[in-house]
Amino acid sequence: MFFVFSTATAFKIGAGVGYYQDYLLTAVVQITLFTCDAANRHIFNNSFLRSGLSLYLVLAFLHCTIFLFMKYNASKNEDFVSYYIEGRKVSEYLYQDQKLKQDEWVYVCPEAGEGIFSRYRLNYFLFKNILIPFSDLVYLADLNGTFNYDKFRSMVRKKEIKYVISKKGSVPVNILNYDFGNTLKYNSTIGSFDIYEANKL
Repeated sequence: MFFVFSTATAFKIGAGVGYYQDYLLTAVVQITLFTCDAANRHIFNNSFLRSGLSLYLVLAFLHCTIFLFMKYNASKNEDFVSYYIEGRKVSEYLYQDQKLKQDEWVYVCPEAGEGIFSRYRLNYFLFKNILIPFSDLVYLADLNGTFNYDKFRSMVRKKEIKYVISKKGSVPVNILNYDFGNTLKYNSTIGSFDIYEANKL
């Protein structure tokens, strides 16, 4: 049943083969518990069944080990450190130098910074003021008409978004493809981020 559930969810937008990891780990635990139960040991007297089960467990072990090794080997720890430092510098600049208040909004563009982790890290640092923390969810909800985002468009038009952060050298764009137009003016650059503020003129 878990395999069927994992298969069904693996085909949704944004999903991948990683959705089978939970099924795989749960299956290994359940198989181990089942075979270790004294009441079930007589079932595994069949050498073919014992060999098949052993093969499955070995393949599951190899899959998980190789997956983790390749995942961690592909990522550079230095990148995570630099993302963290850049995000902290941006948040310190906005909170300490620019005196960002609790009721003022910050929008981080989907392509901001170098790599997806820098944007997410920045969202965590500015969590009290982030207008749209999970832009991919908002994009899909807008595309499907699940929610109405006219308020966001109104905030852009009325220059109610205090700061917009984009990738260095890139024009700020938002996930809803709504044009910022002349509502923003350049403020500063920190690392791989350009910071724009509401153009009140």
